[in-house]
Amino acid sequence: LIRTMEHFEYDYFKDLDIQNHHRWECTMNLFKVKHKFLSGALKYLCDDLNIPLNHHKALDDARACAHLYFKHMMNDYKILLKT
Repeated sequence: LIRTMEHFEYDYFKDLDIQNHHRWECTMNLFKVKHKFLSGALKYLCDDLNIPLNHHKALDDARACAHLYFKHMMNDYKILLKT
């Protein structure tokens, strides 16, 4: 996103009014690394946590990521280890 905005001469931090530009987290890393899911792939996380997903539709993917992040912030997840 930063590179795309720079290409179109936007300032990522200023134009999006991001105060703490070092604070962002990847839902894939949160669930794979911190919560020990075997896969951090969006489709598998949503399947495991019963989050609706119409995969590869931008808005649906964004909503699913937001839902995952909310679950992380509220500690509302279960650890499922699939083989």
